[in-house]
Amino acid sequence: MNIKNYLFDFDGTLFDTQKLHAAVESELFAENGIAMPPEEITEKYAGIKTEAFFAELLGDEKLAKTLIAKKWEKLIPLARTAEPLGDLHTLFSSLKAKGLLFGIGTASPLSWVEEILAINNLTPYFSEKSIITGEMVEQGKPHPETWQRLQCGVPGENCLVVEDGVAGVFAAKAANMNYVVVGKPNDKFPEDSVFIQSVSSLIN
Repeated sequence: MNIKNYLFDFDGTLFDTQKLHAAVESELFAENGIAMPPEEITEKYAGIKTEAFFAELLGDEKLAKTLIAKKWEKLIPLARTAEPLGDLHTLFSSLKAKGLLFGIGTASPLSWVEEILAINNLTPYFSEKSIITGEMVEQGKPHPETWQRLQCGVPGENCLVVEDGVAGVFAAKAANMNYVVVGKPNDKFPEDSVFIQSVSSLIN
């Protein structure tokens, strides 16, 4: 593969934050009569826009919006606990030195991404156009819009999506892009999926 553009998911791919999302969401659901452990939330909804699955589970768009606001009130202060899933400085500096494109595509809001990047001194690697978040797209993953917005004119065959979520993988396939999955092999993903231990595996 002649990869010219690397497209990274954020939560669970670059940073160990999916567990933070799921724990807060599980707590909010329990307060509203829905028993769903964090593990189940991660398995079913990782990478999917919060608005979409909150409305689906709660059956009430107004309540969903209220709980989403509460979610971020609880979550933003936890940004400092987000641990990088690999040597991100070396990864991004290596890609930059080679003149390759790279960006972030996530269902999370821009404030969350920017906060964590700033805390980890990674902000200089990204421009305004190289981060696409949930509030910037009409249709979230598994729709291909997120990845297409980061394509920058590069053919899909020369793009590599790096994901940990099923929705993001199907978004990559819908965009006709290559992809790898961060994590241990499991049957949630397409049979021909390639799995890597962490994004550090991409450094060469």
